[in-house]
Amino acid sequence: MGEKLHLPYFDGPHGRIENLAIETCGKNHNELLLFPHWYNYQDNQQKGLHHHLFEDDRRSDIMALAYTTNLDATGKQVREYWIKDRNGWQLTDEYDFNRFIERMTSIVIGYAFREIEAKNRHKKEQLCSQAEALSASMDWRGAHEVIKSLRVEWEAVGSAGEDINQDLWIRFQSAVEKFYQRRTKHFEKLECQQQENRAKKEKLCNQAESLSFSTSWKETSESFKKLHEQWKQIGSAGRNYEDDLWRRFRSGQNKFYERRSAFYKQRDEEQLENLERKKNLCKMAELLVYKSDTRTATQTVKELQAEWKTIGYVPREQADEIWNRFQIACNRVFDLAKEERERKQSQWRSQMQETLNLKRAQVIKLRDSIEHDEGNTSRWRDTINNLRLGGRADQIRYELSNKIVDVENKICSKREHLYQLESSIREIESKLQ
Repeated sequence: MGEKLHLPYFDGPHGRIENLAIETCGKNHNELLLFPHWYNYQDNQQKGLHHHLFEDDRRSDIMALAYTTNLDATGKQVREYWIKDRNGWQLTDEYDFNRFIERMTSIVIGYAFREIEAKNRHKKEQLCSQAEALSASMDWRGAHEVIKSLRVEWEAVGSAGEDINQDLWIRFQSAVEKFYQRRTKHFEKLECQQQENRAKKEKLCNQAESLSFSTSWKETSESFKKLHEQWKQIGSAGRNYEDDLWRRFRSGQNKFYERRSAFYKQRDEEQLENLERKKNLCKMAELLVYKSDTRTATQTVKELQAEWKTIGYVPREQADEIWNRFQIACNRVFDLAKEERERKQSQWRSQMQETLNLKRAQVIKLRDSIEHDEGNTSRWRDTINNLRLGGRADQIRYELSNKIVDVENKICSKREHLYQLESSIREIESKLQ
């Protein structure tokens, strides 16, 4: 069926018909005409009435045909044929009615085709305008989808007239080709750029894979940050390569960070073990404070210090605390040992001073004794020298000579003892200095 229309009224050959529903139809003979859509057989004005309506190009003057079917006095059906022109309805015969039908049909067909062509032309001009608007679009995917739909619409639209069909198609196709030429150049340029990006990202992948074996954790972490920033500055390497390159880059990066995490995990475990060992050394050093043998305690502390140096790092946040604790304990042991040495040194000096004083007194006494003995020997020699001959002189000389020899021997012994005392005094004095 065709387009449904509605006439508020229609003046037929037998009077006005109100609210007439009509519609247009297909391309077969007479089907391009307008005719009643339905018949209300309850309405005597429309009963048995058939209308064919025609409109001119400007749709200003309506021409119509109608025929009515009635019964005559004998009950036989009689059909009357009517033609309406600008002078109104006129009764005519069947022959003229059919001739008028044929002539008006050809007119209507021409009108219909021209009307269809005009609609098609308007539709194709709209499609051309849309295509021209899209020809400068940068939305390559979206515009491509719209152009596909425009092409489908174009194919669905019939002829716009032989005089304009080709021109409209050239206009439409030119706009479409302009878009696709721009689109092709864009993707060619994009492909070149993506090839450059691909080469840059492959270089970054090689660097990441090379760095993945590094053990310079801090420096390499900074290097990976810089590589990642460079990666973000580089555009896409293309749909077929981007994901694979990214996975390759991330693989090298992740491999390094996994090794770094394992290293730091092991290091943390080792540092905790080192912390426990150093805590034990602190406890041992702290207990040495109560040891009475300061020399042994000092030696033990030195051994603990040597062992401390063989133990590795501890967690940074506890390093100063544990070191200070150990140092305080060690220093306390050394301070106690120093105090003990000073005490013993003071005691020794006192003892040495007493010995020195005693030896000095012995030297004085010994010198006095030697001086006394030397005085005796000198007096005895004078006596011998003054003896006269005879009497008991020889006996006296003999006795005094023996005394002199005996005393001189004692003097020698005393001088030797004096020498020893003076040497001892000098030695003590040098120690006391």
